[in-house]
Amino acid sequence: MSVIEVDQIYYNSIEGVTGSSIFPCLKLRTIVYNDISDMGNAWEVRDVFDTNPLINTGGFSVTANNITVTAAGRYFVYSNMIHRDQTQEATNQDNYRNTMWHRWTIDGTAQIEESRSSYNRDYANHDRSSTSLTAVYNLDAGSVLRLEFRNYTGYNSPNWLELLDNSHVLIYKISEA
Repeated sequence: MSVIEVDQIYYNSIEGVTGSSIFPCLKLRTIVYNDISDMGNAWEVRDVFDTNPLINTGGFSVTANNITVTAAGRYFVYSNMIHRDQTQEATNQDNYRNTMWHRWTIDGTAQIEESRSSYNRDYANHDRSSTSLTAVYNLDAGSVLRLEFRNYTGYNSPNWLELLDNSHVLIYKISEA
């Protein structure tokens, strides 16, 4: 297998040709968020985005709770949320089987895809888990994406979970709509 390194990717044409565009791409880390779980079993938007993108070549607007797309098209959207039991008390069954789910909303409408973690067995010193979601969406210029979280368990609710700062989001345009 070969590896090709590039500085910028262009689509619709080639560099220097009228109508060419730099490949719109956004990569964010999530901030360390101390409680993604206080909503219990209901879906809730949480302010989890780091507003200093690692990559932003498409002019995406980013606030703590939303990402706004600036150009219409078909987008690849990926999120990997790493969470842990906030209390980490292995001798106490405080969060015995904590789990976390997440999904995207677009312009306030929840999408059908959702990601669910395997449960953490806090009581057995298992305090971290992750959940990833990959989807392709047709988005309009000005579409607003948000992440919703749900804390679901069958034991000792609520479970106090936090995101770790190596959680991340990657969004890039793959074609015109």
